[in-house]
Amino acid sequence: MLRKTAAGYEIHVIGKNGEKRPNIPMDVTFSHPLWHKELSKYLLSDEDGIVHLGPLEDIQSVTCSINRNSWILVGSDQGSMPGVIHSIAGDPIQIPMSRQDVCFIRSMSLFKRTADGRGIDW
Repeated sequence: MLRKTAAGYEIHVIGKNGEKRPNIPMDVTFSHPLWHKELSKYLLSDEDGIVHLGPLEDIQSVTCSINRNSWILVGSDQGSMPGVIHSIAGDPIQIPMSRQDVCFIRSMSLFKRTADGRGIDW
């Protein structure tokens, strides 16, 4: 069972009758939108049957090898962005987004017009 606390996420390892299961080894796999491969770690539950994972900032999902439980941590709520954003040269541009907006970040291009106004300068 995955639980979110003020300190971050925890996996609670419990038996069939709800008893705590201390010292249980497991592989825990983490996926992140910017990683090409998932990250797997070999972890052990503590004396209370808890594996402390921490805040897991920007992690999309966690999978536990004990019974192949998988939890999706990132919501699917997405905002919309305008197709074109105009700015004055030298002024900063701030676009609100999170690290989960990887597809949007990868599709973004920034251009400026050349001095004669006809071409586009990278």
